Amino acid sequence: MSEPRAAVVLVKRALAPGLPAGLDAAGQVSADESYPVMEPSAVVALDVARQVAGSGGEVIVFSVGGPLVDDVLRRALELGADRAIRVDLARWRHLPAHAVAAALTKAIRRSVDHVDLVVCGDRSIDEGTGEVGPRVAHALGLPWATAVASVQLQEDGGLILLRRRPRGERLVVHATLPAVLCLDPTPAPTEPVTAAVVIAAATAPIEILAFPPLAREPAPALRRLRPRVLPLTIPRQDLPADQRIWSMFWGGEAHREGTVYTLPPEETARRILDLLDQRGLLV
Repeated sequence: MSEPRAAVVLVKRALAPGLPAGLDAAGQVSADESYPVMEPSAVVALDVARQVAGSGGEVIVFSVGGPLVDDVLRRALELGADRAIRVDLARWRHLPAHAVAAALTKAIRRSVDHVDLVVCGDRSIDEGTGEVGPRVAHALGLPWATAVASVQLQEDGGLILLRRRPRGERLVVHATLPAVLCLDPTPAPTEPVTAAVVIAAATAPIEILAFPPLAREPAPALRRLRPRVLPLTIPRQDLPADQRIWSMFWGGEAHREGTVYTLPPEETARRILDLLDQRGLLV
């Protein structure tokens, strides 16, 4: 039996895809006026958190927003979370990802003594920036893995992750705790919930952490770009077509010259360092 651990799950009240989105008075998409759903990846995240927490462990779910996110938090309680914490920010609507991550990090540090695992979705179904998880991991000083398709808990407490690669490949990763896992937004079947569990979740207290408005990060200074103009030369007409095209795009027919050395590795490294030193590239 694994030892008890503290697992944190980050959930979001997202806009349901395929349904009409409500607009506020300013004409922006409003979560208040739209049909809300819990992120599909949150179901898998809660299941992973329960496995890692073990018997006697604790699963704490966090969400940023106002009272409207309580339905998402109560749904997480139905699916096995032990505590539900709402991070209530002044002017929390339309917050950028870095502000959401900063608020969640502050709330986790205030509410959890020691974090063994943080689980969240890789990308939300309504915005899809994929920033919150890695930003929280960086702020907490924990390693993280994105695009995690599945998680297996080992007897020694380690994890085997199956990560999705951009071209459809799968990568098997052995991970140790503590860590932050960003799961693929893949819907997962849920176990039926009894009426007693629903009633308990509906009446359970939701902790509220009220934070003042976050300080805005200064905008990066704009640097004026001065593109370098490349002269367009007229190629010799007696050249083959591919060489004429090459000379037009690369500004002439001159070819770079180099020297090939066949030396031992130590001598090759010394020559490279000497060349970099001559060009002032070594400090």
